[in-house]
Amino acid sequence: MSVSLDVVIPCLNEERALPVCIRRLHAFMSERMGRYDWGIVVADNGSTDGTLDAAEALSQEFP
Repeated sequence: MSVSLDVVIPCLNEERALPVCIRRLHAFMSERMGRYDWGIVVADNGSTDGTLDAAEALSQEFP
């Protein structure tokens, strides 16, 4: 049986902080969880800034 982990990041108006946090989390997961299937899910809770755009850009950076 394979082990998988999804880390869900809830956010609201985190356009500026999100890229920093996701890059840091991705680096940690790549370093520590390399042998497992894992993913990062951004759950935008109705942001009115550019959080969605930032999340979409990150999804292109980290497919």
